[in-house]
Amino acid sequence: MDSGQLAWGITATALVLLMTPGVAFFYGGLVKAKSVVSMMMMSFGSLALVGVLWVLYGYSMSAVDGPLQFAGNPFASFSLEGLGNEDLLGAAFGATFAIITVALISGSIADRARFGPWMVFAGVWATLVYFPVAAWVWGGGWILELGTLMGGLPTLLTTPVALQSTSTPVLPRSLWLSCWVGAWCSKREHTSPTTFLWCCSVPRCCGSGGLVSTPVLSSSPKECPELV
Repeated sequence: MDSGQLAWGITATALVLLMTPGVAFFYGGLVKAKSVVSMMMMSFGSLALVGVLWVLYGYSMSAVDGPLQFAGNPFASFSLEGLGNEDLLGAAFGATFAIITVALISGSIADRARFGPWMVFAGVWATLVYFPVAAWVWGGGWILELGTLMGGLPTLLTTPVALQSTSTPVLPRSLWLSCWVGAWCSKREHTSPTTFLWCCSVPRCCGSGGLVSTPVLSSSPKECPELV
């Protein structure tokens, strides 16, 4: 990996990571005033918890030996032991995807879940769902064998199902039709400016560019058509 590719890889990692505080402000602006701190902490809690789990064993689980393997050995590179600079960059980049995916799910339980149980769910879901799916897409799994390689594909595959699965059980009986973002079910928004901070701002635009166009970690525009 030359210096240009290395620089672009670090930049792409920072861009995707920037999406997580953007999501926190977005969800925080949609809920009631009394739930703002809790809602934002779900996103920042995801950043802390999932980041640590990815370093400990998530990166190891995201690499498989064959397309039929469910997930990698969590102790193969425990705590990123023995990795070189390129692999460490790939691990950091992959962690940002895991973090933003879990943060997105928190919107489905806005105003209807406590922070503690959410953190337990986030760790279990990341371990049992996201890390194996990342292996299928990035780490030599069956989806990669199909010739499909897009940085955000693990997020696109897991987030809609998780949003539907988590929002439906916690909604009131009169609202069994769950929402894409559970915060929209609140009776009154806290503040619209923080919502637009995400919808029309740098975190969303730049983060989406890093999310879609960076699986090859290339500095060449010809190899990053999605970004162009």
